[in-house]
Amino acid sequence: MIKLNIEYTYPMICEELNWKQTTGEAKQKQIREIEECFEWYHPENKKTHKPKKSYIFTKQLKEPQLVDHRKSQFPDEEFNYLLDCLLRGGYDRNTYFQRGMNNNVYLTSSLIYKEFGFDIYAKFNTIKWNVTDKEVQQMFKSICLDAVKANTITRICKRFGYEKNSLPKGILRQRGQRGKAGRELVMDDDLLEKYNEYEAEYVKEYKCNSIQDALQQGVYFKILEHIKERFEEEKLYGVKRYNMISFEGEINIRYDYKKKALYQGHLQEVILASIEKSVNNRINDAKDYKYKLNDWQKSLMYNYLCQLLGEEVEEIEEEPAWLDAI
Repeated sequence: MIKLNIEYTYPMICEELNWKQTTGEAKQKQIREIEECFEWYHPENKKTHKPKKSYIFTKQLKEPQLVDHRKSQFPDEEFNYLLDCLLRGGYDRNTYFQRGMNNNVYLTSSLIYKEFGFDIYAKFNTIKWNVTDKEVQQMFKSICLDAVKANTITRICKRFGYEKNSLPKGILRQRGQRGKAGRELVMDDDLLEKYNEYEAEYVKEYKCNSIQDALQQGVYFKILEHIKERFEEEKLYGVKRYNMISFEGEINIRYDYKKKALYQGHLQEVILASIEKSVNNRINDAKDYKYKLNDWQKSLMYNYLCQLLGEEVEEIEEEPAWLDAI
């Protein structure tokens, strides 16, 4: 039950009313409902002297009646449409580069995420990371990547019946030297074993446990550059490893930009809800985690979540007080 003259953040409102925390239009619907049910004002941020996004309710006008219809699972129909768009684009590239000789579609993970409407690496670039605590930054990135992968690559694997939760890999390289005009990409999957050997060598050299660890530590692209240089010494240019999806026949799809954008928006809501749930579990110690966050780290985690959700955040001081509102 909402009490009067007490400051409430959005998560606190949801907790009091037993609403599921959401994002986008679903969240705005909740906000409109609570604003119509009370007289209220935004309290002042004492540091910036600007209104905060939290609420203080002064009078109740009616009972909030919002029913949460949000889906926690992205519908198969919408997922399959976005996947077919992705594969059709890959098939068209094969027709150009490979003269239509194969139905192996080569895709980077970042391209998959982007085409499904959640370019997580671009979103990471918009977040202001605190340089004094790498552990929380890496933990937050892992939570985000797990949520994105679970709703894209994991489901692609299930669709095509791949045994492991990882897509098969293939190699494309340039025909000819770097910098020359008229380059085209050719398949060269025989280089995959050598590529993996080079990668393992540099992962170890950079004292990382895996390529995922290298990505989180910010050395992944350095490793890629080293691998490329090794192949260039062998007169092999533009060698790059990709996820590879194989299929028979053409992908027949009627492309609809508005439909694609709509489905991408739906998937983004599902992914953000998953990330928000995982972060809140971490902040609230919902499980017996091996690595426990202190109050300062919880503040950072909450700050990163707010930035990802596009919400206003207060600047965290060097020795901040714990955010009681979480």
